[in-house]
Amino acid sequence: MMNKLLKLLLPFVLFSSHLAASDDIKPSRAILESNVGEMEVEMRLMDDGSWKLTSLLDGGSIVKREEFETFELINNQIKPLTYRFNQRILFRRYKASADFDWDKNEVTFTEDKDNGIVGLSQDVLGPSSASLQL
Repeated sequence: MMNKLLKLLLPFVLFSSHLAASDDIKPSRAILESNVGEMEVEMRLMDDGSWKLTSLLDGGSIVKREEFETFELINNQIKPLTYRFNQRILFRRYKASADFDWDKNEVTFTEDKDNGIVGLSQDVLGPSSASLQL
């Protein structure tokens, strides 16, 4: 179970998530072309001041992929709050989620039928917010 979580999160987790300035992040939307359809990527500022990064690929009956992450931007640092990932390729489905509890310094995760709780380090990023650092 822990190995599966590490396989899911480890490639995406980055430390030292400082950004140059909060003005660098702006609401945006892009449409990307793929060989199975268009992928929409959007970043929105929510009413509560948090951000939501969403990606959706709808390839009809072949593939569907939905991913979103909510995070706060505090003192130019990304602080992930939630992560959800759903994917279907033909008849195979995959689901993953993570809820970041910064008060308890732990992440509650679900990966397909596995679930658990792992410790949380100060500057950990979620899978989607890690790409913002790049």
